[in-house]
Amino acid sequence: MRGFLVALALLAGPAALASDDALVSFQSGYETEWQLVAAASFISLVPVIATFVLLQRLFVAGLTAGAVKG
Repeated sequence: MRGFLVALALLAGPAALASDDALVSFQSGYETEWQLVAAASFISLVPVIATFVLLQRLFVAGLTAGAVKG
């Protein structure tokens, strides 16, 4: 919680917010725009999934190399 408040107070504007801080901006005191939260969550996951797909071979090789005893 503290990191969220520091980031929210120190960053210059909404364009500089991290994705989790920006998701909070879709909430108001009485309602939450769930469609926008879902869309923003999906958009923030796309680079993570793309990186995993591109580096999947190396990721699996590292897991299997670490599992070999001896």
